Amino acid sequence: MVEELGITQQLLEADVFTGLIDLLEGDAVAAERSLRTAYDGLRAHGLGIDAARAAAFLGRALLAQGRAAEAEALSHESEALAGDDLQATITWRGVRAEALARHGEQAAAIDFARAAVDIAGATDVLLLHADARQVLATTLRTDDRGDEADVEERRAIELWEAKGATLLAERPLHRQGALPPGSLPLEKGGHKGFESSEEISLSPRSSKGEGAPRRRVRPNAATANTARYAAAIAARDVDAIAAQIADDSEVMDHTTGATYDRQAMLATWRAFLRAQGGTYRYEPLATLGNSLALGRTLIAASGAASETFDVGAYEVESVLLIEVDAQGRRRRSEMFAADRLGDAVARLYERYAQLLPDGPERVRAMAMARWAPALAGPWGDLDRLAIAPAIEVVDHRTLGTFSAHGQEAARQGIRSWLDLAVVVAMSLDDVLSLHSGALLGRVTFLGTDRDGGGTFERRMLQIVVYGTDGLMTRWEMFDADRDAEALARFDEIVGSNLDRREGEPSGEPWAARSGSAGASPSQTGLPSRAAQKRGRRVRPNAATANAARLQTALAARDFDALLPLFAEDMEAVHHPTGATYDRQRALAETRRSLPRYENVTFTHEPLATLGDSLALCSLSVSASGVADGDFSPTAPSAPAPW
Repeated sequence: MVEELGITQQLLEADVFTGLIDLLEGDAVAAERSLRTAYDGLRAHGLGIDAARAAAFLGRALLAQGRAAEAEALSHESEALAGDDLQATITWRGVRAEALARHGEQAAAIDFARAAVDIAGATDVLLLHADARQVLATTLRTDDRGDEADVEERRAIELWEAKGATLLAERPLHRQGALPPGSLPLEKGGHKGFESSEEISLSPRSSKGEGAPRRRVRPNAATANTARYAAAIAARDVDAIAAQIADDSEVMDHTTGATYDRQAMLATWRAFLRAQGGTYRYEPLATLGNSLALGRTLIAASGAASETFDVGAYEVESVLLIEVDAQGRRRRSEMFAADRLGDAVARLYERYAQLLPDGPERVRAMAMARWAPALAGPWGDLDRLAIAPAIEVVDHRTLGTFSAHGQEAARQGIRSWLDLAVVVAMSLDDVLSLHSGALLGRVTFLGTDRDGGGTFERRMLQIVVYGTDGLMTRWEMFDADRDAEALARFDEIVGSNLDRREGEPSGEPWAARSGSAGASPSQTGLPSRAAQKRGRRVRPNAATANAARLQTALAARDFDALLPLFAEDMEAVHHPTGATYDRQRALAETRRSLPRYENVTFTHEPLATLGDSLALCSLSVSASGVADGDFSPTAPSAPAPW
């Protein structure tokens, strides 16, 4: 019916319900198809809360297929979009809990599951409450707390029975059929009543990458800024928006050639926040160093009016490159048209190169900056491609045309394409993964057939790798729907584990990873050189985020920014001296001592985390001198608890 009426939102809502029915039927693969369609469509139309619900349910479908990491990522996307919507808030917590349990983080999993129960228990929505109880039971079982799990499961059954949901109520009792929406097959032990989790039939992931992660983006200070920026816009808080923009910030709009300063930016946002149904979305595409991020933005509203104009619904999509300063504030933004991703990627590499000192890494970054523009026009001049003498070309496509070793063989393969087409050009449509010397992108080749004169389009995935001499050393091609295979190959080529914090190709010097020439680790927020050599893996959580914000506030001497970082009942213990601090004393010591030091720097290097609230860090404080008064290591007042 809604398809005939052309009501897009309700059609996408129908996809959500289709996915839920598939989950009840135990067909997680079918559920994923419907829910992913719904999620992508709802996000594209700026329907944040509906998209948050779809993301959480999609996370459940992925959990049922054993894809915990992807489910956890979706729980974060749902959290960012959910606002105060109860259904999304409860559901994403359940997904997060089950995903963490899969990773062996039982304590954090149980905390999230209990939080979902607490929220649901305060409502009269029996199904949400029952699902939350079932998730809690599931996470308790992963921690070998079967008795507690049985109690929670009985409560879930009582709630389902009270609602009349007999299908859901009977499943935990009989352990037959498909899994309920809030549960997942466990890797160890299984649910009580199963002989093993192997009894649960799981559909394998498609070899063509169906449902695979579309891209990987390494978080950095710039993506952290975009998250705070979006949250401030969602809260309609102009002051919070202003706090994310540097005083000397500048915006360049490449679609019009116009430039804006900070004052003009804030005026624009004030006008947007007055619009009817205003929606803002930022989707990260790629990062380089610690200060640069590239993403797609969507700004939409159902209407806007002032004394001089009155317009209806509008929607503007663009590609946005942002750069942040040492305090994580936005100091440069560049806007590109939605179909000019190649130009935006080229500018990302170009700006990254400008932040590097002269040397091989800068040469390579500039070569990457020239890659997309070199392929955007006619391919008559092969020398523009800057091919290395020992280049490797590998065509993994089902109907691949050529693979080659060496410069001449590669050029001959390209000439064979040109023999078939009058003009060949390339457009970069999407970025799946990006590093300082390599890129995995979705591209479209355009051409005109020499014989018949007809036009053609050929889409594929491409990996390009450049060396420090500025020449292309590797070029690999994949069918357009083989995302997972291409991502795995990209990881192998780059030689980096993308879960590591630095996230750059191995063998690169620290300065190239930082994205800021000559900057220290404390200025960039990256771990120390020693930590990078150790290859430490630390899962970010709320505590490490707090430490990063504290470090930024101290570096900026911003006492007002410190206030919200300390809880009212804060307590700090300095074990070397036995001193203790409450919030008032900690802030007073900071105000008293910080201005006295010259060139003081702070580094919080995360060592380990547990759950979402605990972090262990290595703290380093250094200064070049004392600007006022004397410093005595035996002074009765212990250092402030930075």
